[in-house]
Amino acid sequence: MSRVKAFLVICLMILLLLAGCRDDNNPALPSSAGPQAMFGANLQRTGLYETEGVNEVEGVKWRFQTGEWVFTTPAIVDESVYFGSYDGNLYAVAAATGAEEWRFATGDVIVSSPAVAGGSVYVGGVDGNLYALDAATGEERWRFATQGAITGSPAVSNGVVYVGSDDGHLYAVDARTGQPAWQFDTGEVIAFSPAIADGVLYTGSANGILYALEVETGQEVWRLETEESMTTGPVIHEGRLYFFTTRPAQGTGILYAVDAQSHAVLWQFSTPNENFSSPAIANDVIYWGSLDGNLYAVDIRTGEARWQFPTQGVVFGAPAVADRIVYFGSFDQYLYAVDAHTGQQKWRFLTGGGVSSPAVSNGVLYVGSDDGVLYALH
Repeated sequence: MSRVKAFLVICLMILLLLAGCRDDNNPALPSSAGPQAMFGANLQRTGLYETEGVNEVEGVKWRFQTGEWVFTTPAIVDESVYFGSYDGNLYAVAAATGAEEWRFATGDVIVSSPAVAGGSVYVGGVDGNLYALDAATGEERWRFATQGAITGSPAVSNGVVYVGSDDGHLYAVDARTGQPAWQFDTGEVIAFSPAIADGVLYTGSANGILYALEVETGQEVWRLETEESMTTGPVIHEGRLYFFTTRPAQGTGILYAVDAQSHAVLWQFSTPNENFSSPAIANDVIYWGSLDGNLYAVDIRTGEARWQFPTQGVVFGAPAVADRIVYFGSFDQYLYAVDAHTGQQKWRFLTGGGVSSPAVSNGVLYVGSDDGVLYALH
């Protein structure tokens, strides 16, 4: 798939959003069983990686070529890197060498970033299925069918997998068996990833509503209605929620800061273009990329701008933060590393296409591109 075609596919998905348009013998998978990795670095989706960063790029450790765009954020667990591609495969490669360990073919494009927990990899497909695969072998453990594409990334907590679908439902599925625990109907597309904190799950819908649900039962706790369409999933930090909406008529983007207890809107920050980049939070600053090509940094307490960093292309992917450096990619084909405090560029790396959302682990940065390559930089 060409870069232009891949870009158009994502744009069509965005337009859909804005229009509102088994194996039971597997061992139990307790939430504490082994390391976890998921989109946004944690269940709160803050994008903060508690690991050694990449202060300088010494070179490419390895490249892994897939058939099409690597849009997903990699998940790194137990010396393996898991990621999906537009070629419909979920891949596992060795973190040290980039050698392929296994691949699993789904029925369509993979946009959903994988989550790894308890020895299983969970990923949603545009074919509408949530898959659970053995992390070591890639063998399918179960699949759960929804009635729409899954583009957001699963959250895994206490033996349950939570994921939204374009059919408008948020699903809770038993991580061991693949059997449904509960589902919640929003009535509109859920295109982005849920976040969890303090026994509450937060998710947004194309109807412009942020929902707070009891994580165990799926019962609605409260909701916040906006007059726009949500363009990212929520991020949770110290009792506050942050998410983006857009006004389709004006094409402007709005960042909301909401108190999770009082449900009050604390402040808003507007950008001249839409924002589909899930924000990252570190050191009392929230960072995100925009379709206007800028990376923004805003004070989370006041909503006042700290700085912005320009690129020459739209920014779709979510930034990652590690070692006080913000890493993010642009469709100008560069991966950037920017000082989190000053917004000054530390380095940049040229890929062969538009750059997706990076992940950081033990001094290595992993990122995909629409040239079909997953890069490991050290």
